[in-house]
Amino acid sequence: MTPDAPVSLLAKASSRSPEIDDRVVEKKIRESLGIPSDANQVLVFTESSHWDPNWMLTSEGYYRLRVKRNLDQVIGELLAQPRRVYSVECAFFIRMYFERNPDKQDTVRELINSGRLRLMGCGVTTPDTLIPTEESLIRDYLEGQQWLLDNGILVEPDLAYFPDSFGHTPGMASLMTAIGVANVAICRIDGQFFLGCETESPRKYPRPGTSAHLLSKIEKSQDFIWTSSDGSKVLAHWVAFGYGQGELLAHSGLTRVAGAPLAVPNRAPAHVAGRIARYTRQLTRHARTPYLLCPIGFDFSAPIPRLVDLLDRYNKTYYPDTGVWVINAGLDDYFALVGTHRDKLPEIPLDPNPYFSGFLASRPTLKQNARLLTDQLIDHDARAVMDSLEPDNQPGETGQHVDLPANSYDPRWILATSNHHDFITGTSPHRVYRKEQAPWLARAIDQLATSGTEVSPNHGQNPKGNSKKTSSKAGSDARVDRAGTLVTVEIPNWGEAIFDEKRGGCLVSLKSASAKELLGDFENFDVISYDDHGGLWRMGMEFRGGKFAQVARSSKGKATVEVDQDELRPGQLRVTSTSTLAGHRLVTIYHLGLRTPGTNLMVLGFSCTSKAPTGRTITCRVGLTQDLSSFTMDCPGEVVERASKNHFDPTFWPVQSFADFRSGAGPGVSTILGRSTAICLHSKGSGSRFAKRLLGDIQAESVAEIVMMRNAPKERYLGFIPIPGFPARGHDGGPCTFEMSLVFSEDGTWKENGLFGLSHKHLAGRGHDSVRSYVATSQPTILPMTLKKATRGDGYIIRLRSFESAPKRVTVSLEGHPITQAIMCDARERDLGPALVQAGAVELECSQAITTLRVLF
Repeated sequence: MTPDAPVSLLAKASSRSPEIDDRVVEKKIRESLGIPSDANQVLVFTESSHWDPNWMLTSEGYYRLRVKRNLDQVIGELLAQPRRVYSVECAFFIRMYFERNPDKQDTVRELINSGRLRLMGCGVTTPDTLIPTEESLIRDYLEGQQWLLDNGILVEPDLAYFPDSFGHTPGMASLMTAIGVANVAICRIDGQFFLGCETESPRKYPRPGTSAHLLSKIEKSQDFIWTSSDGSKVLAHWVAFGYGQGELLAHSGLTRVAGAPLAVPNRAPAHVAGRIARYTRQLTRHARTPYLLCPIGFDFSAPIPRLVDLLDRYNKTYYPDTGVWVINAGLDDYFALVGTHRDKLPEIPLDPNPYFSGFLASRPTLKQNARLLTDQLIDHDARAVMDSLEPDNQPGETGQHVDLPANSYDPRWILATSNHHDFITGTSPHRVYRKEQAPWLARAIDQLATSGTEVSPNHGQNPKGNSKKTSSKAGSDARVDRAGTLVTVEIPNWGEAIFDEKRGGCLVSLKSASAKELLGDFENFDVISYDDHGGLWRMGMEFRGGKFAQVARSSKGKATVEVDQDELRPGQLRVTSTSTLAGHRLVTIYHLGLRTPGTNLMVLGFSCTSKAPTGRTITCRVGLTQDLSSFTMDCPGEVVERASKNHFDPTFWPVQSFADFRSGAGPGVSTILGRSTAICLHSKGSGSRFAKRLLGDIQAESVAEIVMMRNAPKERYLGFIPIPGFPARGHDGGPCTFEMSLVFSEDGTWKENGLFGLSHKHLAGRGHDSVRSYVATSQPTILPMTLKKATRGDGYIIRLRSFESAPKRVTVSLEGHPITQAIMCDARERDLGPALVQAGAVELECSQAITTLRVLF
C-alpha cells in the first residue's frame, strides 16, 4: 500500500468536529499514511538528529563539522524519496543554515511547507523547562515561530519535543496550552534508565515510586493525558528507550552518534527485521493503542540512506507473518493516530522530577545573568510600550527609545537560545561557556543597558556588606544589644533576632513581635560545604559510587557581626556577618524590619556571597518548628506539593521562585528565592537516613536546605572514574551572591498570603515591577507578567498569570490609557476571539494559568 507525498495530519485530526467518530478519523489517517486497515500494530519511525546549539562544541563548531553536512544529506534524501519524512527539533540551526545558504532557501522553504521536512516544535531551542522563567520559555516559542513566518515558512506546529531535558516542569500542560501546543513528547524522567549515565544495572530501573515506574509498571503506557491544576490537558508521549532507540535499524555496532566510527551499515533483510522485532517487543509492553513510536536520531547522526526502501521491503516480506506495519512519518502523525484512542489513555498530573538535580545550581553566574537578561527584557518592553503611548516623553522618562537589532544577536533571540537544555543548565564544557555562552549573555545585557534598560544583578544589595556604619542604636526605634558573642536586634512591631558570633554569625533565635519563636532551635542560615563527586549534571548522592558528604559548616567557626541602618531600604536594619568557609571569605547579610504591604507579613531578607571551591556544593539550612512530610513550591506553569523524599537521599527538588513550609492553613514559613535552584526538606518521618542523622541531635522538627552555588566539575565514579554519559567538564567558583527572603505568616495558605506576587516584588528584579506599575488587575491572585508591543500583528500584548485553580473574572486596565479593543490570543500571538471591553478596561474570565491578550488603545 503506497501513501501519497507526506502531509501533517495532526492539525486536521485535532481540529475535527467532536461528532465525527474516532474510528472514521483513524481510518482516514491510516489511508493517508498508507497503513493497511488490517494492521494489528503500526511501528512509526520518526527520523531526526539531535542538534544541540552549543554543548560539547560551540554552535559554529557544530554547524561547520556536523549540521551543514547533515542537512545537505537530509535534503538529498528527501529529494530522492518523495515519501520520506525527516524531522527537525527546533529552529536554531534551521535559521543558521537558511541564512548561510541563500541558494538553498527555496528548497528548505518548500520542503518544510510541504511537510517533507517536519518541525517537531517551533521553539528556537529544545529548552529546559525547570530553570527559565515562564516568560522566557514563552518567548522561545514566540521568537522561533515568528522567524519561520518572516521567512515564508508557514507551518505552525501543534507539538513540542523535549528529547534531552533533565526532567520537566509539572506545569507542562498549562505552559504548552498557553503557547498553543496540544501534544508533547518527553524523554528523561525520574527513575528512567539512560544508557551511559548510570553506574548500576538496567535491572534496577525503573526506580520504585518514580514517574518511570508509574508509566511503565502501573499504567503500562508511554502515552497519557498530561494534566495541570488549571484544567489544561495535553496529549503526551514518554520516549522510554531513549531518543535514538532506532539508531541502529540499518547498522551493526555501538552507536552512530556524531558520526563516530562505532557502527557499520547492515541493510540485510534479516538484520532490519530483527531490529524491528526487538523494537516492537520493547514498545508493546507499554502500549494501550495499536501504535508504537520508535525515534531515530541521536546527537548529530546522519540520515539513514534510503530509509523508505528498507521499510517498504520489510512490509512486503515480513508484514504478512508479523502483522506489524512499519512507516516513516512525523511525530505529529503519531500523535494524530494515538489521538483517536484518547479514551484508552490515563490522565496523569505528572511531576517527572528529580531526574538529575546538580544542574539546577551548576554555573550560578550563568543562571544569574540569564535571569537578569529576562528581567531587563521584560522591563525594556514595558517601557517601550509606555514610550509609544506617550510620544512627548523625553529620553529616559519612562525607559528606552532605541530599537533592538533584529538578528541572531538580538537579545530576544539570545534569551531564547539560553533556555537550551545544555545552556541554562550549565552542562557545557568550560571552553564553550567561556567562548560562546557567557559572551552572548553579556552582549545581550549590554545591548539592553545601552537602550536605556539596566537592572542591577544584586537588586540593590551590597554583597560586600561595607555600607556606612551607625551606632549600636542603628535606627530611632530599634535596639541592638551585645552580650558576649550574642548580638540581639529588637525592632518594635517586627520582632527580635539573635545572632551568635561564636557559631558563625548564624541566626540562633527569631521571635515575632508577640514573642513567638518562628524558627527551630538551630543555627539558622548555617552555610554548608559538601564534598561532591557529582558534576555539572548530578550531585554525588544521585549515583552509585558517588559521594556527597558534609565537610564544613559556617556555624563551626567564628564570625564578626555588625549592625547598620540599611540606606537602600528605609526603616530596615542590615546585619552583616563575616567569616570564612572552606578557606574562602563568607559574607552573609540579613535585612530586618520589613513587612509586606497589605498582608503585613513579617519578612527577613538574606544574601550570601562567597566562592565555592572545586568539587564543592554550597547550601544553607533553616530550621522549622513543624515536622513536615511535604512542602509546596512553584515551577513554570504550576504550583506543586512534593514529598520530602523521593528516590535520592537527600532529595533536592527544582524550584522556580518560592517554597512554602506549613501544615494546612496554619502558621508557616515561606522562602522567596532570587533565582531558580534546588531545595530539600529534611523531615523526621521521611525515611531518609540523611535526615535522621541531621535531625538526631537538634531541636528543629524539620530543616529546609537550599543550594546556593555549586562548583562540581565532573561526575566521578568512586572518586576518579569518569562516567561516559557526562563528558563535559566545567567550573564556576564565583564569587557568587545568592539571595532569598523568609516570609512568616500566622495562618493562611501560600495563595492567601500572596507568595506569587512577593516572589517578584522582593527579589525578581525590576522587570515585573515595571509591568505591574503600568498594568492593573482587579484580582490579587491574577498578576500581569508582560506588557510589550505585539511581535505578530497589531497592538500590544498583556500577559496574565493566574494562581487560581478555577476560572475567575478579572478586569485589566492600563492607567491613563483607555483600552478600545481587546482580543484573546495564545502566547504565539495567534488571535482566538474578542474579549469584552468596558469603560476602557478588559473584562474576561481567566480559566488558565497563563492568558495572553492583544489590546489596542
